[in-house]
Amino acid sequence: MKTLKLSVIHRVVLMGVLNSEQSGHNLSELNQMLKIVDKLGIKLEEQKKLNLRIEDGAWKWETADADGNEIDTEQDFEMSDDQTDVLVKILNKKNEEKAFALNNAKPIIDIFEQLEIQL
Repeated sequence: MKTLKLSVIHRVVLMGVLNSEQSGHNLSELNQMLKIVDKLGIKLEEQKKLNLRIEDGAWKWETADADGNEIDTEQDFEMSDDQTDVLVKILNKKNEEKAFALNNAKPIIDIFEQLEIQL
């Protein structure tokens, strides 16, 4: 069991990484990926609170409310060993493929560190 502390940017980036996977996974891995997507998904109430939207082809959201209180706080997400293994496998594969871009480097590095993946 692994606990990840993720903000919205971490979740959006991870969902993008998972959704970009086209093939090369058995049904067990795909099942774990679906569970991760369900776990990390941003539910309607949270979408409304954050004013989550797409602008000019990019995800945008508010990080603070009208009073300046932070609303994009990190949340704990419990990942099973199987889910952790699948995430590590996919992230290592993407890293070997040099598939990460500069605009997502910081959240990806944070995730690598939390999963104890060698950079």
